[in-house]
Formats: sequence, structure tokens, C-alpha cells
Amino acid sequence: MEQLLAIVDDEPELGRLLCDMMAKEGFQPLYFEKGSAFVEYYRRHPDLNFLILDLLMPEMDGVEVLRKLAELDADIGIVLVSGYDESVLHAARRFASESCLNILASLCKPIRFPELKQIFSSLPVSTMEKEPGMDGCGELSRLELQRAIDNSELRLHYQPKIRMRKKQLAGMEVLVRWQHPHLGLLSPKCFIPLAEKEHLVGQLTEWVVCQAVSQLYGCRAEFDSVTIAVNVSPQAITDLSLPEQLTLMIQERQLNPLRMTLEITESAVMEELTTSLDILTRLRMKGFSLSIDDFGTGYSSMVQLHRVPFTELKIDQSFIFAMKEDAEARAIVESCILLGKKLGMTVVAEGVEDQVTWDLLDEMGCDIAQGFFMAKPMPFHQLNNWLKNSRLPAS
Repeated sequence: MEQLLAIVDDEPELGRLLCDMMAKEGFQPLYFEKGSAFVEYYRRHPDLNFLILDLLMPEMDGVEVLRKLAELDADIGIVLVSGYDESVLHAARRFASESCLNILASLCKPIRFPELKQIFSSLPVSTMEKEPGMDGCGELSRLELQRAIDNSELRLHYQPKIRMRKKQLAGMEVLVRWQHPHLGLLSPKCFIPLAEKEHLVGQLTEWVVCQAVSQLYGCRAEFDSVTIAVNVSPQAITDLSLPEQLTLMIQERQLNPLRMTLEITESAVMEELTTSLDILTRLRMKGFSLSIDDFGTGYSSMVQLHRVPFTELKIDQSFIFAMKEDAEARAIVESCILLGKKLGMTVVAEGVEDQVTWDLLDEMGCDIAQGFFMAKPMPFHQLNNWLKNSRLPAS
């Protein structure tokens, strides 16, 4: 099926030329001379896949178009172009990223078609393949989610984490899905907010941990030294009984707590700081590893590293995605790696989607990589087959 591509530029000749060129590359292009016309079209047709957007336009400029797309929660891959100076292009890209838009690249005019072609031919896998259940979540209820937990409608997927220097499986992040009887496989984004709102996070966390530990226990020979990483909700970090509950769960299944990493976002720590410090300190005392997730996106990440006994630093994937083309993002990633090393922490890069990114991280001394380049999240029964047939990145 052809990918739908919109081109928004106030130069009709350039717009038509780009349409002809992109049609030859297998896209179905649509041209808009005005930003307002494109926005109105997108309101009625949100199934567009990609957008090439000129920033400097009369009537509605490119930044205004980006703002409108953000208001519409647009799920579209965007390439920004401009004849203005690079600092403006860079600022617009930062604005779009902060607005949760998917920016693929930014180009200065005049556009060189080989460069544009390269952007679309080397798109990461995650850009082309959306997460399951991102659309069509529907109106979910507490009763449905409670039933899902009680009746085992939830499913675990595992994404391998690769030790970069040795090219070995270091661990797996555990990701939960919901096999809804009517809506199909749903992403966590569809039901985690509901679980938090309806105070079902405790039950959900317990189900995930018990299921993951049980599956790992059943295959001890194959995964004897592999760790599992579980995301812990902000709500769970306020439950003073969490350390004892998790310890009991894994003791019953004879798993060493050293083999479990709990991933916590900075926002989770900040919500109830004193209580969080109590709980996280006791979790470390009981042997669990603690990872600060999405590092670099919070205003006080450095403060949290000083306060909380984290053992792992997980660099936010937005910096990993951008580091090939963005010198600032690359500098941030390198600084995060150096900081983690100085503090004696394991450093994980999430969102590795190509060999170039792998090589850059390897040169910087990153410990562990995770991303679609090595492996997508998969059901547990597929892990053995992946281990036998995986072709890990080249040196």
C-alpha cells in the first residue's frame, strides 16, 4: 500500500517537482500551497503518513502548522525545510519535538533530492510500523480492565537489551499488552492511565511481575544470567508495602532480586519525594536494581541521581533518535554516558534503530543498547528462536 505524503510549500513549481519525484519513490503525494489548506485537509484525513513542510510561508507559516498539528495530536512523520538560517530550523525542530510531534529530519533549502530520498529510504522500523493498539482504544472501563487482570487477558512482550562490547543478551524489558476480546491487542498507552485513575496499578504490577518471573523460572537454563526490567508506575512508588510485596513475589518463585531491575521515571520520584526515597532505598537494600528511565528529559534529573540509589541510567530515546543529525543531542548522549560511568552506573541507550547509531554509542562507551535494530518486543516463546537466529550488529 502506498504511503500518503503531503508537501506544503508556497512555491508551486518546487511543490510539483517534489510530488513527481516522490511519486517515483512509491509515495502517493499531495501538494498544498497554503498551510491552512493542509491543516483543514488533515482534520478530515488523519491517515496521512508523512509531511514535507516549508517553514517560511505567508498567511500561515510552518511553525503555526506545527502548532495546529500538535493540537490535533497528529501522528505523522515530518520533514522540515527552510531557506532561513539553520538556527531557526533547529529551533523549529526543537519546538516540534517538545510538542510531541514526530520530526524525521530538517533540511536547508535548496532541497537536494538525493538527501531527501535518503531520509525516506532509511526510516527506522518504528516509524513505519506503529505500536499495536495505538489507535482504536475505545472507551475502556474499570470493569473491563479488572476482568483483563483476573482472566489473563494481558500479555507480556519482551525486548532484548544487548551488552554492546560483548554483543550478548544482557537482559529484557518486560512490556505489557492487553488482548482485548473486541479491540484486539492494545498498547499500554491505552490502559495504564485507566489503571492509575481506577487504582488498579498495584494489581497490574503484581500480575506483570508474577507472570514474568514465572516465565523466566520455567526457562532457567536458557536465561540463567539474564535480568528482567519492569516499569514501575508513579502510583506504585507511593505504596510503602511495595518492597515487601515484590520480595515475597520473587522469593516464592526462587528468583534472585539482583536479576530484577525496576525502571522508574523521574516524575514518579518527584510526586511524593519523601515516600519515594523511603521505598526506593528499601528496594535497593533488598537487592533490586533501580533504573532512572527517560534520563535527560526532567528538570532535576541530576538531583535525582544524587538523592536516589540508582544502579542504571537509561538515556531517553528522543536523544538517541536525534543524535545522528543533531550535534547537541549527540553531546547530551555522550555527557550522559560519561556521567553514568563516573557514578558507577550501567548506561542503557533506548531507541537504537540503525548501525550508525549503534556505532556512535559504541565509540562513546555505552554499556547496553535496546531498540528495533536488534529486536522488537516479542512474546516469551519467541525469545529462544530469536537467540538462535539473531544477527547482532557488526563491530
